[in-house]
Amino acid sequence: MGSFEGSQLRHLIRRHRTSLNTDGKLDAGCNWLLLIFPILRFPVARALPASMSLCLVLLLTSSTLAQQDSWKQALPRYQFRFPRDHASHPDYKIEWWYYTGNLSAENGRRFGYQITFFRIGVDAKPANPSRWAVRDLFMTHLAVTDIDGGKYEFAERINRSGVGWAGASEEVYRVWNEDWEARLDESGFHRLRAAEPSLGIDLELEPGKQHVIHGEQGISQKGSQQGNAAHYYSLTRMPTRES
Repeated sequence: MGSFEGSQLRHLIRRHRTSLNTDGKLDAGCNWLLLIFPILRFPVARALPASMSLCLVLLLTSSTLAQQDSWKQALPRYQFRFPRDHASHPDYKIEWWYYTGNLSAENGRRFGYQITFFRIGVDAKPANPSRWAVRDLFMTHLAVTDIDGGKYEFAERINRSGVGWAGASEEVYRVWNEDWEARLDESGFHRLRAAEPSLGIDLELEPGKQHVIHGEQGISQKGSQQGNAAHYYSLTRMPTRES
């Protein structure tokens, strides 16, 4: 595929009581199904209707409001430290790692891609000591667009973290959902790998430019209440090549 440019990383850590957005609706809605049937483990092959997924997200939100005090809030004067802050922050209820890119192959053929790893905190301190207890759920969405071929493909996965099917490291930057993963290698490059029978990516991204912090005093405020905010940063125009 040759060399590419134009990838973007966005990493969000925020309290659950923030406004819903179209990127997160489908995955969180599917996640509620996994809460009802906690033994199931399955990839999502097709999207749920938008109206259904929104309803499920609202159910999940309202059912967990009583647990809000168990999760850390995004507060002013947060000091970012890299590469530490690429890694997971499990004391917060929601975080995600979001990559998008526009790619050009050596023959000029154009592609676009997007991969997002979500971690949703369900129960900060599960009463059940079993490793099957659901503390966090991980939802991952992968999409590839063949611009010149006029084709769009996507795939999704939903898994719990407790038995190792999915997870995010606190020590180093690595987040995974089965064999899909995003991580930082020894050279400080971002490595993305995810594949399905009809689509996939295997990319290496250089940091390129300095990170950009969103908002003021380390937070991007989402509402009037204290803690209704995000610790949010971006890396843009990351030179990209095939692994």
